[in-house]
Amino acid sequence: MAAPDLSEAPYPQVFSQHMDPRKIAAACLVEGRAVADPSAPFRYVDFGCGVGFTLLLLAQAFPWASFIGIDYNAAHIQRAQRDAETLRLTNLSFRHASFADLTPTDLGSIDFAVANGIHSWVDDATRADLWQAVQAALAPDGVFQLGFNTAAGWAQLAPYQALIADAIELGLPAEQAIQSILVQFSRHTAQDQPRLSQRLAALFQHDPDYLLHEFATNSWRPTSVSALSAEAATYGLTYVAPYYSPQTAQPEDGRLLPIDDRQFWEDYYNTRAQRGYRWALFQRAAQTESSTKPLDPGALQIRRMLGGHISDPSSLKGWLQRGAAHQHSEAARLIDSKRSLFLHTARQPEATCADAVHVQLDYLAQAAPARPVLVLPQTGLLLPCPVALQQQIKRMLRTDTAMTDAAIITVFNQSSP
Repeated sequence: MAAPDLSEAPYPQVFSQHMDPRKIAAACLVEGRAVADPSAPFRYVDFGCGVGFTLLLLAQAFPWASFIGIDYNAAHIQRAQRDAETLRLTNLSFRHASFADLTPTDLGSIDFAVANGIHSWVDDATRADLWQAVQAALAPDGVFQLGFNTAAGWAQLAPYQALIADAIELGLPAEQAIQSILVQFSRHTAQDQPRLSQRLAALFQHDPDYLLHEFATNSWRPTSVSALSAEAATYGLTYVAPYYSPQTAQPEDGRLLPIDDRQFWEDYYNTRAQRGYRWALFQRAAQTESSTKPLDPGALQIRRMLGGHISDPSSLKGWLQRGAAHQHSEAARLIDSKRSLFLHTARQPEATCADAVHVQLDYLAQAAPARPVLVLPQTGLLLPCPVALQQQIKRMLRTDTAMTDAAIITVFNQSSP
């Protein structure tokens, strides 16, 4: 029995903050790369967009930009189109297509291209179609963000993924294979390998549809930064960011090993930190390479912030406040140190945000995403908005028809730990 056709399987409705073009642009700028300014008009394409939840939020936050979502699952596209109409979005469109069907004419000149969770789950032919579609349509200073499973982070779980895929091919229903094997091995390893047991058990906290895509495919292929960089090079693209390893900010004689290859140090970092999922940013190889000189420690702080791994937000906030005189202040301008979702773009305040907030709250109540996010229309802030906060804002709207973003932020700060 062949593995199930996951092209028609549903995927969870989730928001990925790393797909925000402000984060992507800041990650490029901190490495000295030219990139589109997200505060000006730009074109953004999501390859494998699922139900388009992230695009729905970004299209609201950037009304001056053009967004396209592409997915091979017809049900995903139908829902995404319906939700875009509900949210009254005119700068977002969705297309039901395979990567092989796409042409540069279809896509235009892309400033920001993203593919989240695609590369690690599809076969070699589909990977090649993805690279070719991006390479053909990427603008000269365009950037392609690719999410992928790391070989280092998944090494411990790889045997179980292979076992599940084999069980499905031998005739066991996918849901049963995933449930049975993960549960059984979580119990078997509880005494001798408690951390592995906990990791296997923790997988059940994920959406069942995600587990289906992760474990029920024979095309599953984690990789490394070095291998992915080599793969991209065959399509004329080069890895430009992000660099999280502290070793890249050290002079060669101060590193743990006398190696000057930055991709090597990213793989070293992933292996040491056991990071299971990474984002990689690629640009055309023709663009001038970044300097190989040791980077300012402040740049490393921004990198960690962009990756959501900053351990001391207060120290980073102080550093960013001094960023006006810093060589990387253009990157710092695009991010906010308080919370990783607090990314903003300067715009002219509207008279009121009440109507736009009403529309979003109605949509969130109907769609019920696992991690709801509210886009504040006057500032473009992406605000985590659990149900309790949604209800509180609704009560405020009944009496304050001229509500501003500032009022919502005040409520958020009072309700957040």
